[in-house]
Amino acid sequence: MPIDTGNALGAKARFVLRPQESLNELTHGTAPGGTLGTTISTAGGLAYVPGTSQTTWTVEVDDLDPNIGNSCSIFWYGVLRDNVGSLLLRNSDASYGWQFATGAYGAGQLSIYFYSSWGGNYRGSVAAVADGSLHSIIANYDGVAKTVEFFLDGTSIGSGPWTKDPSAFNPASQAFSMYATSAKAHAVVTLQAFKGLLSSAERASLVANPSY
Repeated sequence: MPIDTGNALGAKARFVLRPQESLNELTHGTAPGGTLGTTISTAGGLAYVPGTSQTTWTVEVDDLDPNIGNSCSIFWYGVLRDNVGSLLLRNSDASYGWQFATGAYGAGQLSIYFYSSWGGNYRGSVAAVADGSLHSIIANYDGVAKTVEFFLDGTSIGSGPWTKDPSAFNPASQAFSMYATSAKAHAVVTLQAFKGLLSSAERASLVANPSY
């Protein structure tokens, strides 16, 4: 369904993927490019499993560029299938950007991190969630405080400083992308990026109703 911009969350949404509805990005209608993965059925609905080559959505969204839009938030909901590395969402041009991802940490555990493409500035947390079940992960980037805070299933699991890249994206080459480093990649039921920080009420609302 179209994004309900009359809804408080819908009004802040700048990138929305809901494989149950389409593999097109829903706020702009952008079709995917690159390499398409597969879809699987989950308890949360149809989910997209990216391949080991990236799927891309080429679209300019200034509000999700930390040098223009300042703060932003990313919400991922799906099945964490194994302790594997996976790029949940990258927003970048050829040089600058940010990446929201998981990394293998240990049996049943994942590192969850947010880092810049150019400077490599990194902030991460570890969670025991690689259990093949549905989970939500939120990254809240506060452009004023210059920090990132992670939330797992609505509960904070850590925060710390993060430094954005030194320049805004080149709009001619800005794109969103995702890929996996394992055949058993995480399966995304919905992925959404928002202008500004998600409040505690908005985070709770998303966890309770991921597709609102």
